[in-house]
Amino acid sequence: MTWNEILQLTGHPQHAIVVRGDSFDVIHRRRSYGRFTYQWADDLGGVELLCERKKFGEICTVEQFSCDLSDFEMPPPVRCVATIVLACIARELGRGRPDEERIARLRAELDRLGYANFDLFDVEDT
Repeated sequence: MTWNEILQLTGHPQHAIVVRGDSFDVIHRRRSYGRFTYQWADDLGGVELLCERKKFGEICTVEQFSCDLSDFEMPPPVRCVATIVLACIARELGRGRPDEERIARLRAELDRLGYANFDLFDVEDT
């Protein structure tokens, strides 16, 4: 289902994460932040974390993960949720999990960390 089809059925959510393949947006108080994505570093030594096509962090190994979203104007809950999503994506990609399982594990992690109020949508890239 596409994001526009979801909006037609449910209306615009108050808080949500919209996953589109290898990218996602965070909706907080009906305002969208992102697009957050990741890509291999030029030297293939890690994965770069991007927001609005600007690098804000990197995953070097499973144990080494750094990010700094302070240059972006977004509320603290958006920064927290984006970091959780990226950490989960990195962990689950490293484990080779299928998309459906990654989404289920992300939902469980958001709930565990107190972000159950964020709806989670896995949509077709538009």
